[in-house]
Amino acid sequence: MNGKAASSIQQGPSGGYTVVVDGYNLIMCHRIWHTLELTLARQRLTGSVLTARWPFPVNRWLLVFDGPQNTSNVLLSGRVVVHFSHPSADAYILKLIRSTSEPKCLVVISDDRELIQAAKSHGVTPRSSDWFFKRSGSQNTDGLRRSSHYSNLHSEPSEKKYLSASVARQITEELAAFWSGRSEPR
Repeated sequence: MNGKAASSIQQGPSGGYTVVVDGYNLIMCHRIWHTLELTLARQRLTGSVLTARWPFPVNRWLLVFDGPQNTSNVLLSGRVVVHFSHPSADAYILKLIRSTSEPKCLVVISDDRELIQAAKSHGVTPRSSDWFFKRSGSQNTDGLRRSSHYSNLHSEPSEKKYLSASVARQITEELAAFWSGRSEPR
């Protein structure tokens, strides 16, 4: 991602937020959208982004999808950008999270645990697909509820417990010794 791309999603002059949407993640969380042809599913998501009841002022929406680099970005109504990213939307969103100079002005909507964790650790506000669907009215319309298949695979993130570096190093050294035949397991 070049500096120009990063600067294009920063806070605008009116003081609102930039909302970054993990496009296919939200589509796969939706009971109906994940069954549609991808172009139609992207159109439905874009329409929901534009009509959602946002609890804060939004300057710009950036909908990020996996796709080849040579795919043109589509600018809708001057405030909505549809971006296709290669190798992945997640990699592009992670770069945005890590490079933003105004983390308090960035909101990331995704159920991807890695994106949520990165957002939290960089001061960016993460929001779930359920949070978005409530504001877009999708969960109130018959048949437009979170896909149970996808929600079982991607439940809300739990707090991860990490090993200290010294314990992780000790485990690595013990495993290396065991695998090389220099020691017996404990």
